[in-house]
Amino acid sequence: MNPQTLLSPSQFIQMSGLSRKALRIYEENGLLLPLHIDPQSRYRWYGRDQLHTARVIQVMRAIDLPISAIQGLLNSPDPLLELQNLWRGVQQQHQQAHLLVDHLTDLLSGKGANMSFQVQERAFPAAFVATITGKVAQHEGPSFIGGSIQKIRAHLEKVGAEALEIDWTICHEGPTRDAPGIMEVCVPYTGQAVPTTEISLKHEPAHRAAFIRLRKEQARPSDLMQAHHAAQQWLQEHGHTLVMGSREVYFADWANTQDHEDAFDLAFPFEVLPEHP
Repeated sequence: MNPQTLLSPSQFIQMSGLSRKALRIYEENGLLLPLHIDPQSRYRWYGRDQLHTARVIQVMRAIDLPISAIQGLLNSPDPLLELQNLWRGVQQQHQQAHLLVDHLTDLLSGKGANMSFQVQERAFPAAFVATITGKVAQHEGPSFIGGSIQKIRAHLEKVGAEALEIDWTICHEGPTRDAPGIMEVCVPYTGQAVPTTEISLKHEPAHRAAFIRLRKEQARPSDLMQAHHAAQQWLQEHGHTLVMGSREVYFADWANTQDHEDAFDLAFPFEVLPEHP
C-alpha cells in the first residue's frame, strides 16, 4: 500500500474538520476505522474516500443522533431508508418533548397534574403469580416485558398450569434516563406450578386500587408520566397511600390491538382486602 495515496491523521483532520479526539472516539466505536495501520509503528492512515463517511458522521452528530444510530446507518444496505426511520423516531421524540414541556408548565404554574385522565376504583382478586424480576434500562422496558411474559407463559404451559388472560408489570423502581429501574413481570395462573432459577412464584392478596385506562397509543413516556402524576395526585387528595407497587395491567392482545383502542390500565393498589374462605 502506497502511503502517498493515503492521508495522515493530521491531513485527515484538516480536510474533514474533525478534531483529533473525535477521530479517536469514532475509531473506538467502529465508525471510522483507519484504512491502514503500519504493523511496526502503529501509525494510522486514512483513505480519501473516508472523507465522505466523516461528513456523514458530522451531520448525524449535529442533529444529536447517538453513535449507535450512526452505526446502524453506516452498516445499513439501504442508508436512505434507515435515515427516514431514524428521523421519524427523532420527530416522535420531539413531539413527546413538546407534550412534556406543556405538562411541566402546568406543574410549575401550580395547576397540578393533568386531571383529564379519568381515575377510577376497582377491586382486584387474590392471585397466584409467576414472575420475572430484572434491572432494566428505560429503553429496554418493552422488550424485557414482552420477552418475560413469553417465557413465563411457556413455562406454565410446560408444567401443566394455566396462565390467565391478563398480565401486569410492577415497577418497584421506575427506570429513568439517568438510571435503570427494577421491574417485575407477573402472569397469574391456576393449577400447580414450580419455580425456576429465573421464574419465581408468589401469592398476591386481593386489593383495591385506583386505575387509569389507557389506549395503546398512550404507552409513551409523556402520557405515562402524566397519568402517573394524575393518579398520585388523586391518591393524595383522597388520603390513600400505596400498599403494593404500582403496575401496568395488560388486558388486551397487544399485537392485534389498534393504537386508538383501550389496551392497558395503570393501577395503584391502596388497600389490601380480607381473604374470603
